[in-house]
Amino acid sequence: MNKNLWVPILLIVLGIGILFHNLININLVFFMVPIIIMIIISFIFRNSLKLHINKYILKNGIFQIVYDNTCVCGVAMKITGKIEPTSNKNDIEKELKDFINAIARKDSEFKFTIFTIVEKNKVGSSIIIYKILENSADTGLDSFMEEVNNLLVLAKAIAPHLEFKVVQPSKNVLPIPMTFGNYPFLTVSEITYTNPINSNNIVSEDFDVEIGEATNGTVTSKVGIRVKDITRHIGIFGSTGSGKTNTAILLASQLHTKGVKVIILDWHGEYAQFLKNDFRVYDEETIVKINPLHLIDLDVEDTVDIIGDVLQLTDPQRFLLYTILLKLKSYRKFSINQLLEVINNIEDTSYWMRDVKYALLRKIFILFIPTASKLFSTIDEISLNEFPDYLMTSTIINLGFISNLKLRKLYSLFLIKLIVESYIRYKITQQTLVILDEAQNYFNKEGNEFIDRLASEIRKYNIGLCFITQSPSLLSQNVLKNTNIKIIHSIKSDIDKKAIRDTLSLDERLTQSLDKLDVGEAVISAPNLKVPIIIKIKKMS
Repeated sequence: MNKNLWVPILLIVLGIGILFHNLININLVFFMVPIIIMIIISFIFRNSLKLHINKYILKNGIFQIVYDNTCVCGVAMKITGKIEPTSNKNDIEKELKDFINAIARKDSEFKFTIFTIVEKNKVGSSIIIYKILENSADTGLDSFMEEVNNLLVLAKAIAPHLEFKVVQPSKNVLPIPMTFGNYPFLTVSEITYTNPINSNNIVSEDFDVEIGEATNGTVTSKVGIRVKDITRHIGIFGSTGSGKTNTAILLASQLHTKGVKVIILDWHGEYAQFLKNDFRVYDEETIVKINPLHLIDLDVEDTVDIIGDVLQLTDPQRFLLYTILLKLKSYRKFSINQLLEVINNIEDTSYWMRDVKYALLRKIFILFIPTASKLFSTIDEISLNEFPDYLMTSTIINLGFISNLKLRKLYSLFLIKLIVESYIRYKITQQTLVILDEAQNYFNKEGNEFIDRLASEIRKYNIGLCFITQSPSLLSQNVLKNTNIKIIHSIKSDIDKKAIRDTLSLDERLTQSLDKLDVGEAVISAPNLKVPIIIKIKKMS
């Protein structure tokens, strides 16, 4: 009889007994009623599960759960797909199905359960292999481990692009359904990129500066870049905390020891504490003062481009600024009074011209605020022929004390202009790398004409630029395309990943791995590497 009918039947019997209690001995009623009530209560709570776990042991990734004289032994492994240049995600899905079908056909005392967890922005699968043992004796564990090893051998044969990694079980307690549907959900969401470093000499030993190691799990190779390639420009990209600063410090230190002059424009003032023993440091107390008239003498057009990009001047304002700078050049003075005099002498031919004049004055007034007087001077400034002496060795220029961001940007770009011009004028041949930390700050939505032009032209003067940013999509396309060495740490933003993929011609598999890189890991692309690969960057002590 169906057990679910017992309760209704007992209730009916009790009801009949109450109705006909006059015909039944009262003592018999008092005797039967408690018994019937106890039976009803037991049926009400018969489905309540009381599981008393006597022992839970976790050792070497194997768990043992002892409860009610039963011992369950098992291991949990996460399922990860491995991507190689010759495989794709469809191959991995097929391999997973083939593997599951193979273990489903096995005649085994072991049970296999695959869990897929769905969380915000994440889907992942794990497999649990377990067996119910008569006791927790070592003989049971030995046979269990033998089965696990056999499973891993089978996986390598059927699913070479799947990796089963033992993980620690969760402490959460969840019931497993007693019945299952007839449609299996089999997917691998976590994909890792396997470096093809042992094929066709993809990782070249032709490098001067070692920056890390690449491994495919079997072979480990040292990876680096060539000094001669740094003038083709470098890009170091990655989210906050991904390891960009460590990479930049490592690169600066290694290049310095190789005789390369490294000039760091330190946006936040972070580098001196790591490199002060080998680098000259300029800060608020020892800052290099610039004479704006030197810039005008060198190239009025570039000066207008720099000021125009930073202050976002309109075309009419740029033209008027060009006229003003030529006048100041002839006067050999650069002060607010001289500027006002020049502007007042420009005739207001229309209301439009007057609006342009005063709009320009409001914007360029930043060059004459008190902070600017610490940076720009026509009295105690460094002359152009002295400028190379201040940068004779590797140098850090701390910009963090300049609170006004537009002024910080202007000063940095003026420095770059003077560096380039001094190399051209005095025919300096020493190889030099200029590092622009937080490089996105040098660009606006229209880009930066001055830096775009530099990236295309300064290689012939033995100068390379290194752009460090958490947002490569904010750099201009011209700059991204002109960085021939790219070191890409973890990137979360889809817009930034697209910018990297488009400029690097990165395949979809490697692009998808960018947000899964650990701290210190990076994808590197360089002229001495045949294809981009994932490396672990050396940690600076």
